[in-house]
Amino acid sequence: MAAPVKLPGVLLVGVVATNHLAALHLQQLLVRDKTLQPLNLADLMGRSPRQRSKAVVVVDNGGLGLPLSWCLRRLQEACSGARLVVLDAEQLDQEVVRLLVLGANGFVAHPQVQDLLTRAIHHVAKGGYWVSHSALNAFLALASSGLRRVGTNRNELTEREIQVLDLVKLRYSNREIAETLRIQTSTVKFHMSNILSKLDQPSRRLLTVRPVALAWEGLSLPGH
Repeated sequence: MAAPVKLPGVLLVGVVATNHLAALHLQQLLVRDKTLQPLNLADLMGRSPRQRSKAVVVVDNGGLGLPLSWCLRRLQEACSGARLVVLDAEQLDQEVVRLLVLGANGFVAHPQVQDLLTRAIHHVAKGGYWVSHSALNAFLALASSGLRRVGTNRNELTEREIQVLDLVKLRYSNREIAETLRIQTSTVKFHMSNILSKLDQPSRRLLTVRPVALAWEGLSLPGH
């Protein structure tokens, strides 16, 4: 049987939830929007890498039972370029900032899912961030500090590490960096580990943050 295809103008939305009923509820909510095509994780993984890269993945952290950081990292590896929206109980700004550092592009609290989830999905799909002003301010301050350190400590990097860092800033995946530099993916990972250590960064995410003006330009807020 032929694999299902994505209809023109329809956005693929992967739904990740441990609880089957929660996943079904989210899919039923999303299917009301005819421009969205909700898929479970297995179906999303069955799509081509190009289709996965243009998808939005909704991760319900309620009862997930696995470290969220691990889940987000695996999704980023499997769906390079995809946008990520996390659902969870109400969180303090510092926790939302942590989610952004881990690679999430939006956060929707469980009580707001019914009203705001589809709006959040459409917005992050266009390159924006769906978080509060205060959380974004905190994230941008952290990113700005990290980028200043990158500039200050750049001379500590080897020539190859600088090449890798420049491609990371362009949002290249490890595979794309390996292909561009004609090295092994494992070598890229080795260089990334050294880069993050030398620049005192917790995640490559802070190395790829857009300038402040662009981040504000792409901002949309729950309830606005």
